[in-house]
Amino acid sequence: MHFKQILLGFLCCLLVHIIKSEVFTALSHLERLVQLEDHLTFSLEQYLTDQEQQLKELQKFAVQVRHAVNLARKDRPKYLGHPINAFLLIKRFVREWPEVERILSLPSAGEGRCFLFVISKNTFTNCFNFLTEHVLIPF
Repeated sequence: MHFKQILLGFLCCLLVHIIKSEVFTALSHLERLVQLEDHLTFSLEQYLTDQEQQLKELQKFAVQVRHAVNLARKDRPKYLGHPINAFLLIKRFVREWPEVERILSLPSAGEGRCFLFVISKNTFTNCFNFLTEHVLIPF
């Protein structure tokens, strides 16, 4: 009887040690997820900042062009007859519209691309190799 109590005590200690090890392993995986989430958040914020800057540039260009078009609508021959207006019109088509095209052709989430392109696939694989969908579903 005494032997059973000692064996039961030993098994309990061993079980507690195993459980602590599993908790520690799970915590180390969660720490990697926190680091990854921190990196993802930084990347998302940078992506949003870049997108906001591009939108501001496009909005500024649109306002300038709208102003010029409104002036041209009032009196086209007079507007086009002014050498500075003619120069600015040609300049927009030679320099500024191609820049708008370049900005619009950059990778964006709307085209099915995402800001996550800055993070390699290996980073996700290494961090998520232990995490599967069944972990998220309660037993």
